[in-house]
Amino acid sequence: MMRNKRRIFFFAVVTLLLCQFSWAQMGEEEGLSKEITIEDAVRIALENNLELKALRERLDMAEGGLTSAGLFPNPEFETEILSTDAGNRIELRLSQEFQIGGQRGKRKNVGRMNLEKVRSKIADGGRLLTGEVREGFYEVVLLQEKVKLADQVVGLNGELAKIAGTQFRAGLIPEFEVNLARVKLQGALLEKMRVANELSISKMRLNNLLGRPAETALKIEGELIYNPIELDLNLLKDFALEHRSDLRRLQFEERMMDQAVSLAKSERIPDIGLSAIYEQEPEGDRSFGAEVTIPLPLFNRNQGEIRTSLAEKRSVGFERENQERVVEREVTTAYMEYNLSKEVLDSYEKKILGLVEESLQLIRWAYRRGETGILEAVVAQEEFVEARGAYLDALFRHNVAIARLEEAIGGRLTEVK
Repeated sequence: MMRNKRRIFFFAVVTLLLCQFSWAQMGEEEGLSKEITIEDAVRIALENNLELKALRERLDMAEGGLTSAGLFPNPEFETEILSTDAGNRIELRLSQEFQIGGQRGKRKNVGRMNLEKVRSKIADGGRLLTGEVREGFYEVVLLQEKVKLADQVVGLNGELAKIAGTQFRAGLIPEFEVNLARVKLQGALLEKMRVANELSISKMRLNNLLGRPAETALKIEGELIYNPIELDLNLLKDFALEHRSDLRRLQFEERMMDQAVSLAKSERIPDIGLSAIYEQEPEGDRSFGAEVTIPLPLFNRNQGEIRTSLAEKRSVGFERENQERVVEREVTTAYMEYNLSKEVLDSYEKKILGLVEESLQLIRWAYRRGETGILEAVVAQEEFVEARGAYLDALFRHNVAIARLEEAIGGRLTEVK
């Protein structure tokens, strides 16, 4: 009876563990199969990116450096016992070093600026990664739309081949037109395979940006949209100069070097050492005293460190000025690309697409009635596919232009006022 109870308990435990494993696996598969938006993609990438994780560890290092900068020097305790014929001579000494030039406060200021510099560097890494993820996301969306277009083209060519076959059997067209329709159908199927392969590769690239295995299942929820906004280039430049994290990093570094120069100058003032002394002679006599130690800055007045700090400050200043010009150039370039993408899309939406689609419908209708040949139908169909594909490319470039412009200004376009 006892043995049966043990068996029942064992099987219950095994069943429970198997159920937990199955539930965990189902939860993992459900998480992988969930469609992700562009906001989800950016969030996942920022959480998983190893370079950003390394930078966040540097933030802890900077906080530790700031803590150390605010600490006082430790006191020193010395003892000395000398054995003589008359007995033991004992000397005790307690020493403390004092900095009277404000070095501790200046070191803390340097640490604070370094902490802000590291935070800005983390933010800049996130800015650049966000831009990469958004472009990768839009590329996947583009290729998904092109797969749909390829499906549509396969359907059009399949219908064309079917009509050609019917007309050939009725003796209305020669055999070479049937063969041409079949060739076009096979070409459409191969193009669909090519685009599907590009989509798989694009998804693997996006998975890498998200910090996940390349083969991870990836379902995208999103579309390429056209929502034109009127923008002012000067406002965009002003916003970028104020908000770009790489500029803020250099600004904090410049302030840090200001504090480093001040610290180096304050270190010309020597530290004062104070000591309390107790002595006991072999005969039992006791004495108390004090000692003051002041180094004399006759030769080393910290000239080298001051000169180095001043040079580093000037170097960072030049770097900041150069980066400001780079930022303005990047904003201008992204602004021009954005405006060009608007003009191209306006042209497609107001002129090209409607004409091409109408032309395709008319020629296919005429081909069904035997009023035109297959060559005209093929040409019209190819023009439609080319125009539709170019329109999707233009939509992609427009969305990428927005992403690059927001990356260039260091914020969202809706924040620019």
